[in-house]
Amino acid sequence: MLKNLTFILLGLSVLLLSLAALVGPEELALFLDSEESVQAAQNTSASQWCADMENKPNKQWQEGDFQRFAEECL
Repeated sequence: MLKNLTFILLGLSVLLLSLAALVGPEELALFLDSEESVQAAQNTSASQWCADMENKPNKQWQEGDFQRFAEECL
């Protein structure tokens, strides 16, 4: 069992290294830029959600809203 797991991990490592060799600096930069733009969009939607929740009466909040508001807005 341990021997099989070792071979599987070795195979996955070789596959990962092979894929990394195919990705050049340009592709990596494009990927990182797209991740940053996704994060920026999430921050914008989160700030909009916070503003909406500040205007919403507390009696209309759901259970998860309190926790999310505390994590994202405070």
